[in-house]
Amino acid sequence: MIPALPCLQFKTMSHPLQCLLIDNDEDDQEIFAMALKEISPVISCTFMSSGIMALEKLKTDLSFLPSLIFIDLNMPLMDGEECLLEIKKLSHLEKVPIYIYSTAALPRLAVRMKELGAADFIVKPSSFKKLIELLSGIFQQHKSIFL
Repeated sequence: MIPALPCLQFKTMSHPLQCLLIDNDEDDQEIFAMALKEISPVISCTFMSSGIMALEKLKTDLSFLPSLIFIDLNMPLMDGEECLLEIKKLSHLEKVPIYIYSTAALPRLAVRMKELGAADFIVKPSSFKKLIELLSGIFQQHKSIFL
């Protein structure tokens, strides 16, 4: 088991940490969930297999307010860019950081996604350890949301 970063004190949060991962690849969802569990057992994540499903939930269930949203760029029916644009229209989510999470490592895509309102463009790491480090860094960056 890889320990959480010492500065991440999720057990003392005033409200639970809820993430949303929108990704049509079930293997990527499972690996993401395992990484979150390694980081902290108090992190929960909702998984949606399409942008369409995620938008339906985000529009109709106003009690569902994720702390962070991760969107795969390459999905059928509605790609990550379109999903990002639609989520950015939802005023109740305007302060929620949204990360594009993709296998594509093209700098021009990263620039475009940030211009469209993504907090950042992150490339899916090649190892489980690197995914844990990446996600831990993101949670550290946004720790004020969770405390």
